[in-house]
Amino acid sequence: MTFEVRPARLSDLDAILSIWHERPGADSDLDRRDLVAHRVDFKDRISGQEETFRFWVATSDGACIGWSSLQRMRSSPSLKGTMAEWSIYVSVMSRGQSVGSRLATATIDHARESGLEWVLGFVAGTNGPCIGMFEQYGFKRLGTFPVPTGNGRRPEVILFALDVS
Repeated sequence: MTFEVRPARLSDLDAILSIWHERPGADSDLDRRDLVAHRVDFKDRISGQEETFRFWVATSDGACIGWSSLQRMRSSPSLKGTMAEWSIYVSVMSRGQSVGSRLATATIDHARESGLEWVLGFVAGTNGPCIGMFEQYGFKRLGTFPVPTGNGRRPEVILFALDVS
């Protein structure tokens, strides 16, 4: 498969949301209630890209097959520009074809070049492939915690961190 990684555009929004909704646990009641809020959030993240905090897509034959983003962790002036939360998702049909690896490399390289110090990621404890990818790129586990889903379940989420300074 041939594909390219490029900055996301607003025209990619529907494909980005579709890929995001393929993730494990995406059918939760919370997700169904907040579809409009998610659309607004992703639209703001794509249109509000800054030099450091970016949003990329992988495309093949014009179709979005994965995405990756760095977003501001906190608005505190003392932390501004020092850390970002990393999100990465690949469409089910494109997994196992190096799409995630190319997006990860582009994102982590950008984080280093932008002067960030830390990249953090939150991964569902049941998402073995994503856990493996974070570990492959040198992320360290900082801890785990349960996250309420709105339906009474509290799945475990793992917090990962990578020093990119």
